[in-house]
Amino acid sequence: MIRVTSSVPWLTGQVSVSCPAGSTLVGGGVDNGYGTTTYAGVESSFPSDANTWKVIGPASNVSQTLTVVADCLQSATPLTTQIVQLTTPTSTYTIPNAGVAVSVYDVRCSSGVVVGGGYDAGGYIVESYPDGSNGWSSSSARGGMTAYAICASASIHVTTAQKSAIYPKYSGSGPDVPVETWISCPSGYTPLSGGFSQPQASSIQVGWGSNELTSSGQQWYVTGANKSGVADEVGYVYALCGLLA
Repeated sequence: MIRVTSSVPWLTGQVSVSCPAGSTLVGGGVDNGYGTTTYAGVESSFPSDANTWKVIGPASNVSQTLTVVADCLQSATPLTTQIVQLTTPTSTYTIPNAGVAVSVYDVRCSSGVVVGGGYDAGGYIVESYPDGSNGWSSSSARGGMTAYAICASASIHVTTAQKSAIYPKYSGSGPDVPVETWISCPSGYTPLSGGFSQPQASSIQVGWGSNELTSSGQQWYVTGANKSGVADEVGYVYALCGLLA
């Protein structure tokens, strides 16, 4: 796996990076500094074409950088990929404590397996995670989105690793408390991409944080926080793992 990155000041608001020749884009992510310093929310993190990952964060005066990460696979058996998009929600629900309406976009691969996915959202992102071997689910609140799945030929076997994280309730004053979570793949598997989700009744804002392949290329990394002052809440972190030829 090749991890390719590019960074710009937050004021720029967006950044893209492409995979090198001889590799295949299978996923991507973002590092916005959440968990280490002041941050601004990420609106979009998605494959803008078959070779390029793009991240959009609203222009901000935050004095730090926005980094996009492209996950580029080199394999003895080259993959053929297709990007599938969905702009109409497959379902909706309301977060009880916040009264916020959430739209769910469940993108499915018509053949082969899913290796990655992303979102281009008009509001804030609630979830984006691998849903089975051939689907990717993303959710947004206070705005629509275009949801994406990267589908690959069935020459690669994929499995999903999942880990829970506890997010402490917001104290009501000062900054929230970001929780950092790392997840590894089973022995013999390589992390291709990853994501995050939460119970429908929770008010966690995981998608506002970093969501990326680590610099070692061996783990997926997610940061998030609980904006609710009611109770501690649980969220879930995923790694989508491939068994390479």
